[in-house]
Formats: sequence, structure tokens, C-alpha cells
Amino acid sequence: MIRRLLIANRGEIAVRIVRTCRRLGIETVAVYSEAERRARHVRAADLGRSIGPAEPGRSYLDGTALVSSARATGAEAIHPGYGFLSENAEFAEACAAAGLIFVGPSPRAIREMGSKERSRALAHRIGVPTVPGYHGSAQDDSTLAREADRVGYPLLVKASAGGGGKGIRLVEGSGDLSMALATARREAMSAFGDSTLVLERHLENVRHVEVQVLGDHHGHRVHLFDRECSIQRRHQKLIEEAPAPHLSHRTREGLRDAALCIAEAIDYDSVGTVEFLVEDATDQFFFLEMNTRLQVEHATTELVSGVDLVELQIAIACGEPLPAALGDASPRGSAIEARVCAERSDEGFLPATGIVRAFEVPAIDGLRVDSGVEVGSEVTPYYDSMLAKVVAHGASREEARRKLVAALERTVLSGVDSNLDFLRDVLETDGFRSTDLSTRFLATRFAAQRRTEDEEASAVDRIAAALFWVTRIEAQRRGSVAAPWDRLGPWRTTRRAGHAGWTAVLLRAENGETRTIRVTAAGGCYQVEDGNGASVGLWSPEPGDLRLEIDGTLHRRRVDLGDETLWICGGSRHRRFEVVSREAQVAAREAEASADPRNLVAPFPGLVTSVEVSRGDRVESGSLMVIMEAMKMVHSLRATGGGAVREIHCRPGSTVAAGDLLVEFEVAGA
Repeated sequence: MIRRLLIANRGEIAVRIVRTCRRLGIETVAVYSEAERRARHVRAADLGRSIGPAEPGRSYLDGTALVSSARATGAEAIHPGYGFLSENAEFAEACAAAGLIFVGPSPRAIREMGSKERSRALAHRIGVPTVPGYHGSAQDDSTLAREADRVGYPLLVKASAGGGGKGIRLVEGSGDLSMALATARREAMSAFGDSTLVLERHLENVRHVEVQVLGDHHGHRVHLFDRECSIQRRHQKLIEEAPAPHLSHRTREGLRDAALCIAEAIDYDSVGTVEFLVEDATDQFFFLEMNTRLQVEHATTELVSGVDLVELQIAIACGEPLPAALGDASPRGSAIEARVCAERSDEGFLPATGIVRAFEVPAIDGLRVDSGVEVGSEVTPYYDSMLAKVVAHGASREEARRKLVAALERTVLSGVDSNLDFLRDVLETDGFRSTDLSTRFLATRFAAQRRTEDEEASAVDRIAAALFWVTRIEAQRRGSVAAPWDRLGPWRTTRRAGHAGWTAVLLRAENGETRTIRVTAAGGCYQVEDGNGASVGLWSPEPGDLRLEIDGTLHRRRVDLGDETLWICGGSRHRRFEVVSREAQVAAREAEASADPRNLVAPFPGLVTSVEVSRGDRVESGSLMVIMEAMKMVHSLRATGGGAVREIHCRPGSTVAAGDLLVEFEVAGA
């Protein structure tokens, strides 16, 4: 067994590898960029080593610096984690040339599966069905356009060396292909250092199912069951589970056999994953790709198998055979994983940055948390947005689901926006409960159900905010009534609200929407008008805790106060409303009159990679203005209206903050 190992990665996977190495008595070396000198993974390891600037291409993707660091610190092996150089054959060869053990498969296996062209050809040769597409070496736009017409639309443009949803673009028609190719190339080069692209037919109503495989240097190949990875946004997995639910016995066995056939064909000698698309209607499956590394979602397999996959990776790399008992293993219960990411789910999953001010996950039996952040950690735009993985294990899928929901509801995370509420909402949908899953789940069934539920919840929140303001704040300011919160016990209002029979409250929501709520006391309860009439009975068992009976249905809301601001909390969802005074309304109208709403501002912090317009250009709504990169994803920013460009306030290569003015339009009449 090796004595010292360098981890060529960062974040939660580096912390997770340290955990296994510490149990095995192996010393660890953490590498870090200038942006992560005090990161959690650095402090978790025995030694730390700086490898360069914050940009991944000059640090975590610098194979020469990583090998030099291993040799300088006396490490005998390098574990690449996932992403970065984990599937780079040249890096594996450089490790071997330096006398270092690469904790991963052979360079040959990486090359065979790292090229989607070669992996597709191999699968076809051994009889495993593949998705129709183009995986050729010719990469000019004219060839790709011709092949796209042959494959047919809609199709996916994908990074050949890709993974983790990076470098993927859905193209609905030929008119969108050119931009998709350019964006995917930039993203692929940024994430993997390789801009080669492939085209694949976009299959509708399919599930993403993968099989965990293991191989050693002694010719043994086994699988450790399957996983469901269909819940995705931007082609990136969000919620995974093991084993995959609701598969026929024939399909499940077919997937596992096909995965082992591919592993056998390349003499696979590490821990890896073979991924498939499964058509739900026909149960037909297609080979997608093989990831010759540890997967982000490996924790679900570990919980249902009782096996430490990192320990097996290290043992295989050191020449040990796979334990014979693995061949007889069967899954124990079910495990579901949720990826907690720094992003604004309600704004198209835009990345978020900040300093983690609080982070606490409740202690629940069967719950595992893999995290790369802690209180004080800085979330920067340079790396992947994932903060932590929360994984629940139960005797059944429903038990695991309930545990995970409870954990997400009680998790405290502040200082940076996250998708905690979004994850909980997905897990609570009828479709997820009933395993009605597909890769389009978030865009279809979940979106429809959430839109209806959100509209209903938002209406309740507005009513709660308006009633709280009228019965508590305005009444106290006038001194005309005693606040019901100052009394003990529940109460129901029967008096008139407002000194003139009714009161109007103008509320501004977080998305900028303003709405006037009219509140009138009548018939022993309040009448609330905000576009839809509602009859409301109001109770308050304790300060700030509202119980509203709206048209016969009981709702509960918690209210927290700020300066002219109310936070309305329902479950794990929080909405902020600002009460707009008459003075603020006048000021807002004046500001709107003097500013041009077409001006383009940065929606998040990041790097400007391209400016597509010049001063004096006339553009139309939807015209591409600026391309930005943040958290290894490329984002195209477009004009919200037509007009002439007055000034450009950014340039390629510049780093901008959220809210910075990027492109300024001519003001009408100026």
C-alpha cells in the first residue's frame, strides 16, 4: 500500500478522498490555487501545495505542475478525483513516466472511452446499441452542418472529452447550429482543454441510467448495480439514486451485461461508469458514454453496497485483485443524492458567489454529507458550483426520499444563494414519488406542477404580507389599535381594517413585480383583493406566526421583519416583499423615466469572453450582446429590446461583478 498520495483536485471530492486515506493510514497532499489557499480540502489534508493562479487552466489543469508537486512532496501516487485531468490519458502517462501510481485506469482505456468516436465504434462492434450521431475527426463548421442535417434535428452538440454537462448544447434547428458550435467549443476548451465536438440525435422521453463497473489487473470485471440520473438541468445531473427504480428485470440485466461487455472489451482496470439512455416506452437502451473515473454520484452506490469505492480504486492501482465477494453483492435498500449548488434556481440556474456565513445539515440516521465548504468558505466564479452532496439511505426508496426531504428542509445555508428549496420541491413532486422520470422531467412535469403550486403559494404569501402589514405595522404606527400579537392565545379579527374602511398596500416582490393589495374587514373576516378576491380568516398563535384560512383552506406562514421589508416563510421557501411607500413610488417612476431598461447588466459575477457588438451598432431584441463564463459554463447575454448601442463598458478578458453595466443604449430623446 502506498504511504503518501497527492490529490489532483479540489472541493468535496478532495475532502472525500482524504477521509478514506486517513482510515487507511495514507498521508495526503492537497493542491490549491491562489483562490483556495484556505479552502477546506487544504486544511483537511496532511500537506498543502500551491500550484498556480485561480484559473483552472493555470492550476488544476496544469499536469506538469501536479506531477512536480507530487515529486516535491514525496507522494508515491496521484488520485485525480473527477473532472479536470481525471480522464486525460497524457496525464496518466506523465504520472507513470515520473514513477508515480495513477489511481485510475490505463491510458489505453481512457483513450478508448475518452473519445466518443472510438467508444461509439467499439460499442457498435460488440453489439451494444448506440445513439445515432456524428463522431468524426473533421471539425470544421461546414462538415458539422452537413452531418447535422444527416443526423436530424433536434440534436445535441457535445464536447467529445466532456462530462458533467459541460460543453453540451441543444439545437432545435439549423439556424441555431453555428452559435451552439461556438459556445460548446469555448466551454469544452475551458473545462477539458479539448474543443473537439460530436453530434447526437436528441432522444425525447428517455431516462439516464448508468452502471457502476469495476475491473482489476487480474482480469476480473464486476458491476455494483445501476443508478438513475434522469433529474438534470442544463444536461447536468441534480438528483441521483441507486438502484434505478422502475426498470424491468430484462432491461436491468441487459444494461448490466452491456456495461460489463464494454469493460471487458477495453480490459478495464479501475472504478468506472457506463452510461445509457433508456426509452421508457420501449425499454430499448442506447450506449451513451463511459466515464473512466469516479462519479460524483458514487456515494449512492457506496450506501447500498457497503463498499468504499475510493479504497477499491487505490487497491486496484496498487495491483491488488478485486474481493471475490463483490460478484455476489446485491443492493441493500435505496439511496438518493441531491447536489447542493451555488445557484439561483428561479433565475435559470444562474451561478451565485459569496462567503458561506452558515452551513449546518441536521444529524439524521442514514444521512451522509460530502462537502467542500464550511463557514467562511468563499464561493468563487472559477470552479464548479457544487457546494455539497446530501445523500440519504433507507430500507426503501420512499424512506430514503423522506429522509432527504427532511434533511434539506432543516439545512441552514446562508451567505450564498443555493438550490436547497428547489431540490426539496423536486423530491416532493408527484412525478418523483411515482418514479415517472425522464431527462426532461424538470422542463415538463415538474415545471407544470411547480408553476401551479408556486402561483398558489405566491398568492397566499402576498395576502399574508398585506394582512400582517395592515393589522400589525400600520395599526401600531397610527396607535389606533392594540396589536393582536401583544395578547396571549389565538385570535380572529372581526374589526374593520384601516381608518377609511379599507387599506391599500403596495408590495414589491423580489422579481420586481409590484401589486396593490386592497384589504377590507367584512363579515367577521378580511376581504383581500389582488386580482382575485379572497375571503380570509386570520389567526396568530404567536408573534410572527400567521395562520390564514383562505376560502376554507388553512395556510401557515412565518413572518420576519426588516426595514419596510417582510420575509414570508412557508416550509423551506422564503419570499421577500418590500412595502413601497408613496415617496418611493414617485422616486421609482422618476428613475424609470431617466434610465433605459434595455441596458445590459451582468446577471452574475464572471469573465467576459466575447463582446459581439460595437459602439453605434443598432440591434434588435434577442441579439447576442456579450458572452460570459462562470463556474465552467458559458452564458450568452442578449438584448432585451432594440436600439442603438451608446457605450461598451466591458472587454474580453475582463472580470465583472453581478449588476455591473456591460452595454449601454441610447436614451430615447437624449
